[in-house]
Amino acid sequence: MIMNRSAHTIVRNILLITLIIHFNKAYSQESFNDIGVDISNISYEEAIEFSLLNSTRLTIKTLEEKQEKEKLKQISLGYLPNVYLTSDLRRNLIIPTTPIPASMLNPNADSDELMYMRFNTPWNSTAGINMSFDIFNPQTFGKRVEQRQQAKIGTLDTDIEIDNIKNATSLAYIDCLIAKHQNEYFIADTLYYHEILKEATKLYSLGKISLVDKNNAEVDMNNSISKFIQSEEIYTESKLNLLKELGISADKNNVDKLSPSESIEQIYNKLLLDFTSVESSLSQIRQNEIIKLASIRSNNAMLRYLPSISLTGYYGANYFDHSLSIGNNDKWFGNSFVALTLKIPISESISNSKYVSQLKIQEMIERQKQLELQNNRDSDIEKELSTIASNIKEYEIRKRNMELLKQNVQAKSKQFEKGHILQSELLRERAFEQNSFQEYLKAAHEAIYSFIMIKSM
Repeated sequence: MIMNRSAHTIVRNILLITLIIHFNKAYSQESFNDIGVDISNISYEEAIEFSLLNSTRLTIKTLEEKQEKEKLKQISLGYLPNVYLTSDLRRNLIIPTTPIPASMLNPNADSDELMYMRFNTPWNSTAGINMSFDIFNPQTFGKRVEQRQQAKIGTLDTDIEIDNIKNATSLAYIDCLIAKHQNEYFIADTLYYHEILKEATKLYSLGKISLVDKNNAEVDMNNSISKFIQSEEIYTESKLNLLKELGISADKNNVDKLSPSESIEQIYNKLLLDFTSVESSLSQIRQNEIIKLASIRSNNAMLRYLPSISLTGYYGANYFDHSLSIGNNDKWFGNSFVALTLKIPISESISNSKYVSQLKIQEMIERQKQLELQNNRDSDIEKELSTIASNIKEYEIRKRNMELLKQNVQAKSKQFEKGHILQSELLRERAFEQNSFQEYLKAAHEAIYSFIMIKSM
């Protein structure tokens, strides 16, 4: 089907409007919205910083870290003496009667004679202050050290989550950036082929080119539109993913505004300079702390074989009377004591031995996990370093090829304008340049990805 001039005008207008929208987003007066960041011109660093400030995952980890520290404070307070007040008031409806030997009160009574006495009154009450303190309790002695270690692991979990968010945002930003450049390329590409088609239609009407050449120009135009539509879909998907990592609502307004401000070359050079050495893995550091925690738990369990020593005390008074008259001081009688208690485990030691064995086994498991983690990381780092070296060379080659073929297209365009070459030769050179650009984007994507991935190891 041959495209008429009105169809040419419609396509051209649509593409020009799309082009204007894409290149003017950074200058929109409404881009800085109520979320506190200008997403129409967002840099790599701004994206990472904002994702950290706005991440619900990081908020959860931070709260969990705070929770572990609060538990440590609670356990520390548990080592203080427990002091509390007690009081009760009783109305004895039936006072129990107890038989006693009558000789206790009457020396002249027979030895087998009994008397019956009530050892309470209708009303009685107690009030006093109590104190209990574990001088040494094997069950709780090492809890503070254990919880302190747990809090340390919680801090590392937060640090790991920060790295995860940075990496996820970095990858999402790179995807969006490359999709943007690809989309902008196909906008320009479609406009280019539209001009070629318009010129081919004119030449065909003058009888200077064949119908085959004119139809091929229209096929190239249609293919370019198809690629533009595909690139627009990819760009939109990458925007949605980046908005998700930023923690920003993915409504149409934000999707339309979002635009990375960096160039591929800027990001590549920035990450290449930042890639100097492989730092220690937070995951390995965390695993070391888990091993320490397992060791602490094993040592604490061993303490359970030891006796516990506790101190208790009470200072108060008891009230007894036939009627309720709490304010009568003559009816209150003092009562106090201090007790030192020693508890030696016997049967409990048998079950505790199995518990200790379990914890020892768990400690060995954690050590094996650490060894596996180290071996895997060493292998992954060597592979990734080799991949990075290859990706850097590939990137430089693809970049150079793209620049050379772009120069070729410019040279062929001048030759075509002078009538020295056919249109088919120009279009063939343009196809080579288009393919080289796609290869450049792929090489850039893989190189930048490898820089980010090795930092996460």
